[in-house]
Amino acid sequence: MWEERLNIFDAIAAKCPLFKRKGKSMIYTSTNRHMFGLLN
Repeated sequence: MWEERLNIFDAIAAKCPLFKRKGKSMIYTSTNRHMFGLLN
């Protein structure tokens, strides 16, 4: 289940080249040093 959600999150983040997926245990996206997406 976690793997599926992570794959969906990565696919969404990959649609915009400005979005960077970061984090190892706390997965999030950022752009311009602003965190705006979080996967719990």
